[in-house]
Amino acid sequence: MNVVAIDMDGTLLHSKKYISEQNAKALNRMRAEGHKLVIATGRGIEDVEHLLEDAGLKADGIVSLNGAIVNQGRSVVYENVMEKETAIRVVQSLEDFGVYFHVYTNKGMFYMPKGWQYFMEDAHELVKEENDYHGRMAEFKRKEEYNTGRFHMHQLRSLEDIEGEDVSIYKFLMLSPLEDKLDAVRSAWKIRQDVSITSSGRENLEFMHPNTEKGSGLHHLRIQAGWEDAVTFAIGDNFNDVAMFRYADTAIAMENSEQEVKLLADEETSHNDDHGVAQAVYDYILSSTKRKAEPR
Repeated sequence: MNVVAIDMDGTLLHSKKYISEQNAKALNRMRAEGHKLVIATGRGIEDVEHLLEDAGLKADGIVSLNGAIVNQGRSVVYENVMEKETAIRVVQSLEDFGVYFHVYTNKGMFYMPKGWQYFMEDAHELVKEENDYHGRMAEFKRKEEYNTGRFHMHQLRSLEDIEGEDVSIYKFLMLSPLEDKLDAVRSAWKIRQDVSITSSGRENLEFMHPNTEKGSGLHHLRIQAGWEDAVTFAIGDNFNDVAMFRYADTAIAMENSEQEVKLLADEETSHNDDHGVAQAVYDYILSSTKRKAEPR
């Protein structure tokens, strides 16, 4: 039996945000042959479940929010929350930088009322000299509409919305198309020990508890599920996949991966828009021999 942990955005998902029929067919065959499918993503579990359902797929485990919450079926087997004081400092810092962000909590997702205004201002700054200015701005507007329409977020009207003792904070996601702004925020937080910062795309930063990562989440799932003796594969494309690449027996990078991520992989598969997950399943997983998986 193999345990196969697969990222979503840039990996399992097409760039238009759906799971292709080819990928779904390969994963259903993989599960039918006795292997375990784990989704390991920065997305929240409800979003993951909707995407899987749309494709006719089921997962044996879900490592969501980069490992902040780990599910086996409907049961939460592990969670890791941010310290409240740290979370409040993140809110204040991102407000000072004037950037869009939303926060994942046990009470739902919250975003700042002016957040998308900041995002569109950044988009304007990026493309204002381009010939196809209106077309490019329309692309960014569609991104805004996709996020606000799909995720049913609440407005974060004050810090009181997340300060309560009954509120658990799992992750912040900051968005900006401006590389300089992303670098400035990252630099402002790089020396702090109370938060971990990673990225799942070129336009975002993710803030979490320093012990939150996909590799740790996958480890907790394997222990709780009794899969310690299984061979572990990881398929991903970006920096938030690095921890599970290091954890897995075999790490498989997408063709569209960041170059630094490719250098950490054992194998490479095709582009996410060319059903690279399906290729990896057929080329490496269904044909693999069993080896004991241990954390590196």
